[in-house]
Amino acid sequence: MKALCVGSLLLLCVCTARSGGPPPSDVVIDSLLNGAVQQIVSGIAKTDAATLHVSSHPDVQYVEASMLEALHAIGVSILTIDAPTSIEVVIKDMATRYTVLSGDSVEREVIVSLSATVKRDGTVTPLNTSAFRRVDACLRKEAILAESLQHASTHGNMPEAERTFWDDVLEPAIFVAAAATTVILLFTVRSK
Repeated sequence: MKALCVGSLLLLCVCTARSGGPPPSDVVIDSLLNGAVQQIVSGIAKTDAATLHVSSHPDVQYVEASMLEALHAIGVSILTIDAPTSIEVVIKDMATRYTVLSGDSVEREVIVSLSATVKRDGTVTPLNTSAFRRVDACLRKEAILAESLQHASTHGNMPEAERTFWDDVLEPAIFVAAAATTVILLFTVRSK
């Protein structure tokens, strides 16, 4: 699993170095999710078998797959019922969000926040977890190119661009002046 985390981070660094824009959002989410899952798994004592439940979320299968892989790596077998240990994972936040910085620049925040509890012999133990996030400032078009539709959390709602003096006043004035000039020229030429 450590090799997977190192590989993900290496891929993230390569993608960042190769392009001027932010790394692809699916690569970022994968890296952050691996970090969050490793934090959870590090708090689970090695046991022979456990049940796993992940809270409802559009990307629940993505989180389940990461948890199953990490638990398998430490030797925990996952059962569907009657296991001595029960692991409950809650997806608190897993998303890509945008904030307008200025003009055509946006800030992309990718966040993965999970919480988990382990129930063993009737005792529920919360695991220490923290939010994993990455923030990139980039151009709007670079952020759109870096999005992925692979998972619900790898794309977000892009805020509208700020309106400028050009958008509000000059551009409409130029169109009205062009239309008026066309009409005047049309009638001038027709009358001669």
